[in-house]
Amino acid sequence: MIFTQIKTYIKKNIINNIIFFYYIMALNAPSNINLTSTELGKVTITFDTVTSATDYKIERSESLNNGFSTLTDYLTTTTYDDTGLDDGKLYFYKISASSDGVTFGTPTKLGIVTKLPNPSNVTAVLDKFNGVKVKKKSRYKTFYFFF
Repeated sequence: MIFTQIKTYIKKNIINNIIFFYYIMALNAPSNINLTSTELGKVTITFDTVTSATDYKIERSESLNNGFSTLTDYLTTTTYDDTGLDDGKLYFYKISASSDGVTFGTPTKLGIVTKLPNPSNVTAVLDKFNGVKVKKKSRYKTFYFFF
């Protein structure tokens, strides 16, 4: 494993004449995180590799500050697909990096609204006054919107 060495401490055990080396290292949270929802019920998470990280943890919540559930603890790639989500709903994610089970840095939090289904029975045409007329047919009525 490659460590970003910040400082080395040496401690000698006087009784057993053993020397211990301590390495302090620092990991940042993942950066350049992208959340996309181009398919119904799915969010794709991508991010840059963190130097010295062995794995990543991704958590999800419907609230920004609490209620996060772990989706994966030991992700070893920088892409994750979260599926089975509700359409048009706001979700929050926390992404953190770790090395050998120790998490460093503050996890990054981001939110996204999942894709909505395309509307049906909608047409848009230019009207005679150079505006746009949007027509939406429902079971009981036809609605017109002018822009």
